[in-house]
Order: sequence, then C-alpha cells, then structure tokens
Amino acid sequence: MAQESTTRVSVEFAVLNGNVADADSDILVLKYAQAFHGADQHVASILNKDGQVNPEEFRVLSGESVLLETRGAISPSHVLFLGVPELARLRYGHIYSIGQRTVTSTMNLECQRERISTTIHGVGVGLNEAAAFLAQLAGILEALRTHRPSTLRSIAFVERDGDRFARLRLLFEERFRGDPHMRRSRTGGVYMFELSNSMGGTS
Repeated sequence: MAQESTTRVSVEFAVLNGNVADADSDILVLKYAQAFHGADQHVASILNKDGQVNPEEFRVLSGESVLLETRGAISPSHVLFLGVPELARLRYGHIYSIGQRTVTSTMNLECQRERISTTIHGVGVGLNEAAAFLAQLAGILEALRTHRPSTLRSIAFVERDGDRFARLRLLFEERFRGDPHMRRSRTGGVYMFELSNSMGGTS
C-alpha cells in the first residue's frame, strides 16, 4: 500500500537597508575569511568591547564555524561565523557554499533559529556584486530544497550602503519574477519561498 507524506518549506526573504548589528534576528550569519573584514569586523569590534571576542586570538578554520551568544551587545541573539579561505582566494564557489552553510550550519544549533540575517559576501574583493549575490542565493535555495529545515521562518539580507541595497533588491525581484515557488507578500518588501514535496513510499 502506498503511503504519502508532504514536507513543506515556507521561508520569508527580505533585502533590507540597515546595519547588520541592528537586524532583528535570532542568528546573524557572517563569513570569517581568516581575519575580520567589513561587516564581520564591525560586529567583532562590538563584541570585543563586550569582552566576547579578542580579534588577536579569534580563529575559525575554513569549513568550520563558531557560534557566539551576543548577550545583548547587538540585536541578533547569536552570531555564527563561517570559516572560509582568505579574501584573496574567495571565488563564487565559496560564496555559493556560504549560502548553503547559512542554512545547514544553523539547522541543529541548540538555540532559537527561526530568523536568520546575513549580508552579501564577496563584494570589494574582485567579485562581481550581482554574480556574488546570485551565487549566495543559489546556495541558500539549494540547501532549502535539499534539507527542508522545519524551524526556519525567515532570511534577511542586510546591506548598509543605500545604493547597493537598491541594486540588490531590484536584482532579487528580477531573479524571482515568475518563479512559482517565490511570491511577493501582500504588504510588499518581502517574498515567501514555498516548497511542498510529496514523497511516495510503499508498505
């Protein structure tokens, strides 16, 4: 006799203009390219003042990750640093992997993990802004399709630069225009990624 179950994924996406330290999320996901740079440097400096991160001693090897509780120093409850190669060695494949790990590395954490915030990675190190963002998105979507996290509810990309924010938001809208799995919310500004899967079995 055939049995059928349905696993449904429903995740809200948003591209926001602001400071990653002020993002209203459970986990802020940032890269660590064997040193602090850009947004991760900004967050680390805040945590350093709170005595949680010593930039001189902090290390996350490529492929590994470190989760820190922020204890109110920044708005997100936790920050997850994903270890990647040095900036000079970053390629689009690494950005794709960051996208995947944004989902997979948070799935089994023993903390609240419904709302994730992050930022675009690879900008300023020779990678094309649009291509890097699309690679990051592709990695996230592949992880959602493959692993179907049951607790994840939202992913927000936070960009401080107003012009870049406008370009990324437009790029996001163009990328998913007509996509049957991504629909714009009635209030505007956010999109819902929805995926249902019927899995057949026999008994």
